[in-house]
Parts: sequence; structure tokens; C-alpha cells
Amino acid sequence: MVKPIPNFPDYYVTDSGIIISSKPNNQHSKSSGTPLVLKARTDGKGYLSVGLSKGGKQFPRKVHRLVMETFIGECPNGMEVCHNDGNILNNNLNNLRYDTHKNNMRDRTIQKRGYIPLGELNGQAKFNKFQIRIIRKFCSMDGMGAQKYIARLFNVHRSTIGNIVNNNTWTSR
Repeated sequence: MVKPIPNFPDYYVTDSGIIISSKPNNQHSKSSGTPLVLKARTDGKGYLSVGLSKGGKQFPRKVHRLVMETFIGECPNGMEVCHNDGNILNNNLNNLRYDTHKNNMRDRTIQKRGYIPLGELNGQAKFNKFQIRIIRKFCSMDGMGAQKYIARLFNVHRSTIGNIVNNNTWTSR
């Protein structure tokens, strides 16, 4: 199924996430007025995006948002586009939904999907499970003073230790 993209009269999107330009004298195509499938590129976060032009200006747009806004409607306040399978390159309409940021992050952290490895499996982890247990045990006995000492010991900010102690990071499962 193909629908025109709202607010961009010369562009269309398919329910599988293909963006088409029908601009007369298409600047992207050597043949005048021939519909052209735009090549989506990944942005800095890995999402597919395209550049749409209107009134001589370029507007970068994420493909998953164009699909949802065209087929479902504008994103409700407090919601964002989520990929059901966790694959941010899969922009099929049946793989997208509007949901809260919290639920989107929950989807991404399901370990079996492997998109955001948890704990010491995460490449940015500074601690392992054993160190976390020691930090929590030591801080439960000596409170804030221990947090400052441990932070200096591991060369991290005191708030990092506080987040571990308060289960904001390295939560127990």
C-alpha cells in the first residue's frame, strides 16, 4: 500500500517503509518526472532517514516516523515510535507502534534480543557482578562516606556508586 506523506505533497511512503519522490523534474533522477525511490541512510543512532524537500529547503526525516505518521496519524504526546521486533532497520508498518519511552526501553533491554547487553556483558560496563556485590555490601555498612571512598578507588563519580547502591543501575533481577 502507498500513501502520500502529510505536509510533503511530492512524496509517498509504502507500508514497508519505502519512500518515493514524484517531484516533476526530479533533481534526483536524470529522467524528468519519473518517480524515484529515495535511498535511505542511517543516521548517527542507526535509524534509517531520508531528506525530503519542500519550498527549496531540505528536511531530514526518520523513515519509521514517516510510516507511522502517514498510515496511523500524528504521534500522541508522551509517545514515540517503537519497533516491535527491536530491529530499528525494520520499518514495516506491522512492526511499528506508538508507545511510551519506558516501554520502548523495556523492549530494547530484553536480553534475549541482545540489543542492549546488560550488566558486565555491556561493553561500557566498569564493574562485574562480584564488584557490585562488594560495593553494595560495603556501602550498606558505611553509607555516603563509603560511596565517596569507593568512587575514588574505581575512578568514577560518586553518583555512579550511588546509582548502583540504589538499584538505578545494575538492578537486581
